[in-house]
Amino acid sequence: MFRYAIAASAALMMVAGVAAAEPMGPSTMTIHRSDRGTAITKRFINHRGEMVIKRKVINGDTVTRSRTVHDPMTGVGYTRSRTSIGE
Repeated sequence: MFRYAIAASAALMMVAGVAAAEPMGPSTMTIHRSDRGTAITKRFINHRGEMVIKRKVINGDTVTRSRTVHDPMTGVGYTRSRTSIGE
């Protein structure tokens, strides 16, 4: 009986994890074109209440993606960035 409860709770956590990955608050998307390329910015509040900003800059065959997360309680934010060529 215990193993059925564990299997059911694992299935529930997988479904809840997929639902929690979606933006919880209002989201906005901005597209800005310039001579340096096209910048796409998406802003939303995630399931933890953090402000998330995703940026994608397309310049010819180079694509740079960055993700910035700001915690409203502490005011601390971090950014992760990566660049790829040929997308």
